[in-house]
Amino acid sequence: MIKRFIVYPAIFVALAAYILHEAIDRLTEEQFAINGESGNVKIWQMTNQKYPPVMTALNFCISPFAKFIAPLDSHVDLMEKATKETGLSDFGDEASFVPGLKSMIQSVQSGEVTLTGLGRIDAQTTLVKVLKSRLKIEAFWKAHTEIDWAIDVSDPVIIVSMPRTGSTMVHEMLAKTDLFRTLSFYEAADPVVWPEEAEDTRVENAEQFLDMVYWYRPLMKTLHKMKARGVEEERVFEQLIFSDSIDTFYSGESYAKHVAGLNQVEVLKHVKRMLQVLQYQDYRENPGAKPKRWLLKSPPHVGRIEELLEVFPNAQIIHLHRSPSDTMKSFATLGLYAAGAVMNPVPLERAKDIVAMGMEWLENWVAWRRKGEPDRERHFDMLSRQLFIDPKVSLFGVLDFLKVPEKVQQFLKKKDSIWAAPRSGKVVHTFGNLDWSEIEFRQQYKELIREYEHIVGLGDGITFPSLTNP
Repeated sequence: MIKRFIVYPAIFVALAAYILHEAIDRLTEEQFAINGESGNVKIWQMTNQKYPPVMTALNFCISPFAKFIAPLDSHVDLMEKATKETGLSDFGDEASFVPGLKSMIQSVQSGEVTLTGLGRIDAQTTLVKVLKSRLKIEAFWKAHTEIDWAIDVSDPVIIVSMPRTGSTMVHEMLAKTDLFRTLSFYEAADPVVWPEEAEDTRVENAEQFLDMVYWYRPLMKTLHKMKARGVEEERVFEQLIFSDSIDTFYSGESYAKHVAGLNQVEVLKHVKRMLQVLQYQDYRENPGAKPKRWLLKSPPHVGRIEELLEVFPNAQIIHLHRSPSDTMKSFATLGLYAAGAVMNPVPLERAKDIVAMGMEWLENWVAWRRKGEPDRERHFDMLSRQLFIDPKVSLFGVLDFLKVPEKVQQFLKKKDSIWAAPRSGKVVHTFGNLDWSEIEFRQQYKELIREYEHIVGLGDGITFPSLTNP
C-alpha cells in the first residue's frame, strides 16, 4: 500500500521534475557554462562529470520542504536530539564546542551558504552525529579516568604538507609496514562503542556511509578514495569541537572567523585526548602488546608546527614539499567538487577562499621557518616529485630517518605490495577551471611563493642543503 500510493508516485514525480529541470536548464543557459554575472560555477564544469541525475531530481523536489525537514534552528535543538537518541546528557566542556556549532548554524541561517535540499538534511544529520559521538566519548572518558595519566602518545610520527602533495600516498604506504598505529576511517567516524557491551557495528556503518558518499560524489574515488578500514586523518577529531577548517561545506564567513580565532594548542590537545582513548582501547583488547607509535597526517598541521611540538614533544615530522600552484589548484578542485553535492550554487569565490586557507597555512610555516634551521633529528624533508618518481626509494629514506633497524627494512623491501601506489584515475587540475589563471595566482602570492620555493629548492634550481630526501 505504501509503495503503491507513496513510494512509486514520489519516484515518478522526482524523475519528471528532473526531466523538466534539465529541459529548462538547457533552454536558459549554455550547458556547463559559467554564469559570469553571479560568479557561480556548475561544479561539473570543472570535473566534466555530473552528480547522479537521481540526486539532482531529489534535490529539486525536496528543496522547497528542506527547512521543515531539517530546520537547523538552534544548537539546543540539535543537542536535545542527540541526547534523546543516545540517552546521554553530558557533552563535556560545552565552551569548547558550542561557539563553533552556533557559528556553523548561523552560516546556514543567515544565507552565507545556500544548501541544496539534500545538503540541508545532510548538515543536520552530520551535526547530530557529531554531538552523539561527543556524548559517547565523554561517557567513556569518565568511566576510565586513568586514561589521562596512563596513556602516553607524546611521540607520534607526523606527516605534514600542503594539501595534495602525495601525503596520503606516504601515509598509506607507511601504514602497510605495520610499524605504526594508524587511525582507521571507521574509528575516526565513531571512536568508541557505548554502552561498552553493545555490538560493535562501526565498520559496517562506515562502509554504508562511504557507499553513499561515492554514490552522490562518484569522482571522490579518484580525488580522495577512502575505505572503512583504511587510514584516515586525525583532523576528523577536530569536528567534535567544530574546529575543522576543511570539511566545512555547511559553513560560511561566521564559521571561518570562529576557526581563525581558535587556540591551536587547545585544538591539538583535543586530538591528543582522542588518540589516548583509542590507545586505551587497544590496551584493553591486548594488555600484553607493546604500543606502537602513532602515525598521523593532516594538511592543517603544516601551519602549526610549533603547536604540534608543544602538544607532542617527542614527535618526529616528515614534511612533503610541492609547488604551491600545483597543490592549490588540486585542493580547490577537490573542495569545490565535494561542496557541490550539498551547496547550490557553488560560488566561484569559494575556490579562492579554499586557496587562501591553504596559503595561510603555508605562510605560517614560512614564518616558523624564518626562526632558524629545524632539528634534523626530528624533521625530514621530501620533495613530492621524487616521491612520485620512485616511491620505494623515497619511503626507505623516511625509514632511515626514523631509525628503523636494517633487518626490518630488508624484510620490508621484499614486500612489494607495500610500495605499490595504484591510482584509480586522473583528474586534470587547472586554474582555468576555477575561472582564474596560474599567472594571477602566482602574482597574488608572489613573495610567499618565492620565499617558500627558495627554502625548499623548488623552481629556482636551488637545493636547500638541509633537505635529506634521497
